[in-house]
Amino acid sequence: MLFVAMLVLVRGLLASSIPHQNDTLIDQFKAHKDSLLEGDTHSTNSTVQKLPEGQLETITLLKDLSQAFTTHLLEYKQDMSQTLRGLTAATQEISKMSQTFTTYLLEYKQEFEALQHKVFTLEANNQDKTDQLLMNLEIIQEKDNTIHIQQQIIHEQDNTIHIQQQTIQINNNTIHNQQQTIQEKDNTIHNQQQTIHKKDNTIHNQQQTIQINNNTINNQQQIIHEKDNTIHIQQQMIQNNNNTIHIQQEILQEKDNTIYNQKQNLQEKDDTIYNQKTNLREKDDTILNQQQILQEKGSTIQVCEAQVTQYTRQILRLDEETNNLERRLQNPSRRVVNDCEDVFREGGRESGVYTIYPNSSPAGVRVYCEVQEGRSWTVFLVRHRQTPQENFTRSWQDYKEGFGDLEGEHWLGNEKLNALTDGEKHYRLRVEATNLQGEQRYGEWQVFKVADEDNRYRLTLQQYNSSSSSLGDDLTYHNGQSFTTVDRDHDTAPFNCAAIRGEGGWWWGGEKGWFCGHAQPTSPLGNTDGDHHVMSWGYFTPGVNRWIGLSALKMALI
Repeated sequence: MLFVAMLVLVRGLLASSIPHQNDTLIDQFKAHKDSLLEGDTHSTNSTVQKLPEGQLETITLLKDLSQAFTTHLLEYKQDMSQTLRGLTAATQEISKMSQTFTTYLLEYKQEFEALQHKVFTLEANNQDKTDQLLMNLEIIQEKDNTIHIQQQIIHEQDNTIHIQQQTIQINNNTIHNQQQTIQEKDNTIHNQQQTIHKKDNTIHNQQQTIQINNNTINNQQQIIHEKDNTIHIQQQMIQNNNNTIHIQQEILQEKDNTIYNQKQNLQEKDDTIYNQKTNLREKDDTILNQQQILQEKGSTIQVCEAQVTQYTRQILRLDEETNNLERRLQNPSRRVVNDCEDVFREGGRESGVYTIYPNSSPAGVRVYCEVQEGRSWTVFLVRHRQTPQENFTRSWQDYKEGFGDLEGEHWLGNEKLNALTDGEKHYRLRVEATNLQGEQRYGEWQVFKVADEDNRYRLTLQQYNSSSSSLGDDLTYHNGQSFTTVDRDHDTAPFNCAAIRGEGGWWWGGEKGWFCGHAQPTSPLGNTDGDHHVMSWGYFTPGVNRWIGLSALKMALI
């Protein structure tokens, strides 16, 4: 019990020996270091405004030095945090040891009180020994009070230990020695407990046990004296560490002054850079205006080139029509070229744009004839990816007359389809479709015919050829339907199918009335399957109902 009191007293002396002014110095150092690490944006912005011009290299060097110094301070802060965490763990360990000692002391006190009771009962006549025991009890009570005071001092010391960063190793060594002493005292207590047990059996041995306890108290007092000397040495080391911290603070102050000067130089450089950027921004605005003017002129040139190309094609078309008329006048018995099949028969063996005369009409029609498998097909719809992409969101009039480039994406025109198919010759429909993965399939329908405008270009489409087709039948459903565009709603649904299916014109609707159909040949090109707003095919594989996005599509009369 006396050893425990000694240990608590040592810790109290250690706590009281730390100067309060060190707390203030360390707090100032931490606050100063945190301000460097966090940075003061306001002070930086207010001081960086006075640099001379022409020192870009100096600015770069100063920024690098500032960043390196900041990195060094961050590393130092991390080391300090690790050291403080280690010191906190050591403090917790000391607190646990103190609680253990207190428990042992209370147990010893209880046993000693029991022994005292026996002594009073068995040796009522030995007044001197009784007085001695009472004195011992008073001493124990005083020690208990001392322990209580020392425990309060320990609590204060726990708050002070956080700043003893340089004394951790010494404290660890001291703790190790104390642990050895604790083990020795545990052995002593164990011996005392055995002695007390023997005193229960015999009163005679009580006097010898008291003498042994007195000797133990003397030894503990000597140990306390040695610990006082150790604490004195530790206090001297702490004072040395405080002096070192003071020197480091002076060095940091000098660094702060250097950084302040550097920030002023950087501010002056930033002002110079800002002025240069302002000049560059004005020049960029001038260049942008010039580029816009050039772009407008380029657009005008493109429009002119497109017009020239269109005029050239019209001239070629007129030349060809003139030549055909001359040939017809020179040879009235010569066969009229009604479609691409006649072009092939007359010698047109390469795919390209030709002039035909549907149903012997005097006005020629320019069409794209595609030659395949020893035959020539009259193409009326082409869809594929190109730049720029043709816009199929068109009016009734556009779909009536046709639009696009005959050698690229185009719609031939409903009037021309009527002129081709509304005669004695019967045409078949051939469709070639390519999915987003590049797989190509084709399908054929034996009957294809388009009525005139008075009948809203009604479609006749029948007899899907399943034996020779790899593409599913998405078109027979539209048989008998009128043509619909975003501005002319003639479909069977209660809404405009063109408006909700990508805004392209088509023979939307069918026998179900409300359903617009599976095929979307004039919707915009997309990049995914299952989208009802892009060009797609519902039965890309015959018998399999799954909306497949298309990357290319072609329809032709054969």
